[in-house]
Amino acid sequence: MTRTGNRDGKMRRRATGVLAAVTLAWLAAGAVHAEDYAVEVIVFRHTAPQVAGAWASDEALPDFAAARRLIEPDDAAPAGDHATGSAPGPAAFTALPPTSFRLAGAEKLLAASTAYEVITHAAWQQPGDAGIAVYIGDPAQTGADAAATTVPSAVETGGVLAVAPSRARAEGTLRLQVALPEMRVQSDFVVLAGEAPVRVKATRNLKSGELHYLDHELLGILLQVTSLAPESPADGGIVAPNADVPEETFSD
Repeated sequence: MTRTGNRDGKMRRRATGVLAAVTLAWLAAGAVHAEDYAVEVIVFRHTAPQVAGAWASDEALPDFAAARRLIEPDDAAPAGDHATGSAPGPAAFTALPPTSFRLAGAEKLLAASTAYEVITHAAWQQPGDAGIAVYIGDPAQTGADAAATTVPSAVETGGVLAVAPSRARAEGTLRLQVALPEMRVQSDFVVLAGEAPVRVKATRNLKSGELHYLDHELLGILLQVTSLAPESPADGGIVAPNADVPEETFSD
């Protein structure tokens, strides 16, 4: 083989190596962004908000109709790994049972205090690259509406019936966006301040396993997003730029 042929062969091998490295890096990046995350959130109201009127927003209230609703476990198709034959796990955006909650202790502290009213506690798994707004609602509102359609009328009972609330006590969306090494969560909620709905929005950067406390005069949100990748263990720290979250915060 001539010297020119050797040089051309080396250049082709080098180009092939570079292309392979770029391809592997691209595939790795795709795998990272497609990994699953566990999301858990507790939404609660302050029962005695201070200066609530100062937080009222003049902007239009959001329409949550297009947001993704969590799937009830009984309606979810099992999701297994066909490559490894592993046992089925929960499908993406399926509501997880309370037995899997990591923040059950925090919910107990909130529920034991008269200063807070727990609206909802939900958990689910989702891909990190979904970029989908997930609806978090008020189960009590749905129950009240359903009961209002089945209870006897005031004429039948001879009394005055309680009127079902026209709006949820609090409802909104959470949108997870992963761009490693950071994750970002956007929250957009509407909470009732008396009879007036108030919009509460926030954006927070976080890391896997951190417990975040999004504080507002009307609404509080405890949020934890944990990567399910084996090489990304939860840190378990608490990050709350608005306020610290010691246990005594949630007691009378």
